[in-house]
Amino acid sequence: MTKPGKDAKFLVSANDSDWYEVDGIKEYTCDPDVMLHDSTDFVSASLGSGDYDETKTFVAGLSDGTLTFSGDYEDETNGQGTVRVLFSSGAAIYVKALHDGTNGKKITGIVSDYKVSGKADDLTKFSATVAFNSAIADTP
Repeated sequence: MTKPGKDAKFLVSANDSDWYEVDGIKEYTCDPDVMLHDSTDFVSASLGSGDYDETKTFVAGLSDGTLTFSGDYEDETNGQGTVRVLFSSGAAIYVKALHDGTNGKKITGIVSDYKVSGKADDLTKFSATVAFNSAIADTP
């Protein structure tokens, strides 16, 4: 079933127990990645015999990725405040990305980028990127 993006919630924590919703988010992108390692060898390719498989084989390696979210800057919120503090300190951030507002994924990472921008005729905006340093886990 398709879920509207407006239902998504993002919770952040500095200690994996005290969670704060990040208010003001208008857009997000979760971009996980798994490194692939070519495991093809000469035996499996049987080069020169005329009877060989021309397809490479791969095994999964380390995974990583990023979660980027952006929206309206809110100075007085615990969620955005936690993101700002952890960006400045370089400490780990725990994130629950609840794509339907209740269920989703949990990651641990480092806030690798944090920006604030504005225009005279618009609201002040923020964006943050969290680089994963853990496996992605399901979370209720």
